[in-house]
Amino acid sequence: MPNNKSSENDDLASQQIIKTALLDSYLALQTHVSIVSVIIMTLFSAVLWNNFNNNIILIWLMCGYVIAVIRAAVHPWIKHNIKPSKQYRYNKIAVLVIVALSSSLWGSTAWLFLDMTQPEIFIFVIVTICIMCVAAIATHSAYLPAVWIFLINTLGMLSLKLFTIGSFSLSALTLLLCFTTIILTRGLQSTVQKSVILDLHNQELLKEATAAKELAESSSLAKSRFLATASHDLRQPLHAIALLINLLKTKNKNLELTQIVESMEVSTDAMMTLFDNILDVSRLDGGITTAHTVPTDLHIIINRLTAQFKNQAENKGLNFNFEDNIPPETPCLVMADKVHLERCLNNIVNNSIKFTQLGGININLVDTGTTVQVLISDSGEGIAEKDIEHIFDEFSQVTSSNRAQGQGLGLGLSIVKRLTELMHIKLKVTSTLGQGSCFSLTINKAEKGASVPVVQPITTKNEIQMSGLTVLIVDDDEAVRKSLQQLLESWECTVHTANDLAQAEAAVKQAKKIDALLIDYGLRDGVTGLDVINHLFTSLLPHKPPVLIITGDTSTQSMVALNASGFAFLHKPAKPNKIRNFLQRSGKSKN
Repeated sequence: MPNNKSSENDDLASQQIIKTALLDSYLALQTHVSIVSVIIMTLFSAVLWNNFNNNIILIWLMCGYVIAVIRAAVHPWIKHNIKPSKQYRYNKIAVLVIVALSSSLWGSTAWLFLDMTQPEIFIFVIVTICIMCVAAIATHSAYLPAVWIFLINTLGMLSLKLFTIGSFSLSALTLLLCFTTIILTRGLQSTVQKSVILDLHNQELLKEATAAKELAESSSLAKSRFLATASHDLRQPLHAIALLINLLKTKNKNLELTQIVESMEVSTDAMMTLFDNILDVSRLDGGITTAHTVPTDLHIIINRLTAQFKNQAENKGLNFNFEDNIPPETPCLVMADKVHLERCLNNIVNNSIKFTQLGGININLVDTGTTVQVLISDSGEGIAEKDIEHIFDEFSQVTSSNRAQGQGLGLGLSIVKRLTELMHIKLKVTSTLGQGSCFSLTINKAEKGASVPVVQPITTKNEIQMSGLTVLIVDDDEAVRKSLQQLLESWECTVHTANDLAQAEAAVKQAKKIDALLIDYGLRDGVTGLDVINHLFTSLLPHKPPVLIITGDTSTQSMVALNASGFAFLHKPAKPNKIRNFLQRSGKSKN
C-alpha cells in the first residue's frame, strides 16, 4: 500500500512538472507577442482612424498598450519565479487574467468598429479578429486554457454582435468556428505536450550525461593526481637505487657478485624503461614533445635496428630479414625526426619479436616515388579485426596473459601512434588472426639534393673531462642526495650537497667555485630548482655554470616550465650514463 501511494505521488509530481514546463514554454513567446500585438494594434487603429471617432480609437489603443506593458512586465517575472508548487496556481491565474484582458480588447472591436454600412471596414474587422485568433492558437498552444479563453472571449463577442445586428448565419458560423477550433486545439496541445515531455526527457538525459561526464572527469583527475603522486614517490627511491647499483657495479671486485649486480641492473633498467614510456605518453599528450623534421637516412636506422634485434630474434629461433628495393649505396632520405622515427620502428620490431613464436620478422623498404613505405611484417599470433583499433590504446594488449609474461605495460604502440601523428607519417596495420601482422609506415621523401645534418660526436675521455670537477647537488631527498654524491665521488668529482636554498648558498660560499649544478626541480615549501638557480646565478654564480635539473615531477605544468627554462633536464629515475655525459660536457667546457 505505501508503494502505491508513493507511485501516485510520483505521478502527480511528474504531471505538475509537465504542466509547469508547458506554462514555461508558453511564457517564452510572450515578450515577442507583446511587441507584435503593439504593432498590429497601431496599424489597425491607423486603418480605422478616418472612419470612426478618434477618441474611441485612442482609448481602445491606449488600453491595448497598457495590456501589452502588463504582459511584458508580468510574464518575465512569472517565468523567472515559475516552480512546480503552490505558486504555480497563482501564476496560472495571472496568465489567464492577462489573456482575458487581451481577448476582451480584440472582442470589443466587434462592438466598437463593426459597421455593416461600411462593407470594407466590416470585412476588415472580422478578418483581423480571425487573424488574431489564429495567432493566439499558434502562440498559446502550449497552454490550452489560454487558447480557450482567447477564442471564447473574442469569437463569442463577435458572434453576439453579429446576432444583435441580425446577421444570424454569420453569428452561427462564428460559434461553429469557435467550437471546432477548440476541439482541434486539444489535438494540437497534445502534440505540444509530447514535445515538451520529450524535451524534459532530453534535458534529464543531458543532466545524467553531464553528471556522468563530470564524475568521469573527476575520477580521471583524481586518478591522474594519484598517479602523479605515486609516480613521483616511486621515482625517488628507484633513482637512488639505480645510482647505487651503478656505483656497486663500478666498485665490485667480487666475480661471484657480478652476475647478481648485472641482474639488478637489468631489472632496474626495465623499470626505468616503463617509467620513461609513461612519461613519453604524458609528454606527447601534453604537447611537450615536438618533432624536428629533417632529411633522415632510413638505411642507417634500419641497419642499426638489424644489428640490435637480429641476434635477439635468432636466439628465439626466428628469422630476421631486411629486404630493400632501394640500392644500399643510395641514401634513402625521408623527412622525419630521426630519434622519433627510430623509436617508432624500434617499438614495432620489439613487439613483433615478443608476439612471434615461429617463423620470423621481415622489414621491407618500398620506394613509391614521393614516399617510402616501411613494412614490418611477422608470422606471429596476429590480431583479431575487432582488436586492431584498440592496439594503440594506452595499457592495451591483445592477450592479458602477455602481461604476466613480462611483456610490459602496453604503451609501445600507443607511443608509436602519437609519434607518427606528430611527424605526419601515415600508419596502417593489417593482420590475420593466427597468421601474423604487418605494420606500414608511409613517409614523405626528402627533396632531391637534400643531405643529412651532421652531428658532432661527444668525446668520452672521462679522466680528462670529469676528474676534479666541483659539483653542487641540491635535492631534498636524503637517499637520492647521498647516492648521487657517492656516485660522483667515484668519478673523482668534488661534491657539495644541499637540501634547500639556504644550504645551497652556504655550499657555494664554502666551495668558492662551482663547475656544474645538479638540482632537483621540486624542493620543499613550494620552492623549485629554477628558483634556486635564478637566485644563485644572480648573487653568487655570475659565471653561470652548466645546470642539469633532475626531477621526479612529470606533470605537464612542470614539463612546460622546464622546457621554457632552457636548462638541460632529466626525469627520475635518471640513468647514470646520462648524468656522466652531462658532466663530461661540463668538464669539456671548463677546459
